[in-house]
Amino acid sequence: MNCMTGHVGKTVLLLSMLMSGCTNVPTNPTTVHTTNKDAAWHKQFLKTRMGALQREGDGVRLTVTTLPSSGPLTEVVPIGHTLVFPDHHGPKNYTIASIVDDGVVFQYKYSFDHRSFGKNLIETDEGSFLLEWTAQAASPVTSAEDAAVKKALAYLAESDIDTSRHDSKQHRREGEARAQADGASATAPSPRRTGRAAASWSPLGAGLPL
Repeated sequence: MNCMTGHVGKTVLLLSMLMSGCTNVPTNPTTVHTTNKDAAWHKQFLKTRMGALQREGDGVRLTVTTLPSSGPLTEVVPIGHTLVFPDHHGPKNYTIASIVDDGVVFQYKYSFDHRSFGKNLIETDEGSFLLEWTAQAASPVTSAEDAAVKKALAYLAESDIDTSRHDSKQHRREGEARAQADGASATAPSPRRTGRAAASWSPLGAGLPL
């Protein structure tokens, strides 16, 4: 009985040693805290994900992409609103601290856990930065739309040329018609001179009475 108890005890001890070796994650990590260390990096990070940033009343209208899978989201938010960019090892939070003439002052807080990478360290950094106002970006014009616009402009230009040519020809034809009418009037017999013969002349055709 004592022998069996001894074997069981050794087995439990061996299993405990193996498990502790496989899950040897350092405890009580070293924490390093900094202020404004990476403010420039965080400003650039948020800027690349901010489609638009505009003042609206006492708040801010922004278009931002926090998750690539969800796409950009446009909303009006007040001072104190926090944008959260989730990450298993290093989540990033950006809170609207104040609104100024040039843009929005964000307070950021960031932490990174190195323990999953074999380093018993957690780094935290917090600070603030100004993100300037930006207008909503215009939708890019596709090559097909650009080609259609160019074609339409070319058509209008050609139409203007043809219209000017048509107007010139029309003007010339009208001048010739007036000249012929003037000539006909000059050669038409006068009713006072020709008597009954004048009754047979008509501008509508020969032999038709006036």
